[in-house]
Amino acid sequence: MEKVEIKSPIWNGELKKRCVGIADFRVKGDMEVHITYARKDGTRTYPNPFRVSYVKVRSCPIQHWKGINLYIVPIDEMTEIIN
Repeated sequence: MEKVEIKSPIWNGELKKRCVGIADFRVKGDMEVHITYARKDGTRTYPNPFRVSYVKVRSCPIQHWKGINLYIVPIDEMTEIIN
């Protein structure tokens, strides 16, 4: 399972959901996504990692950003891994 770190989630106005952008070159199989964004008090908004399948990521819409193709994956469609 590939591990990927996301520094900050994004807001997708079209879907009206919090999402993450995963670069197409990072998608090689099922993924474990760690969102490291923290509030001002230092607590992480998403303290637990998420699991998302290769098929799910590849079915998400693509957004082009600074020459990179990003799969826009809604956070609520990923499975949270409870530690």
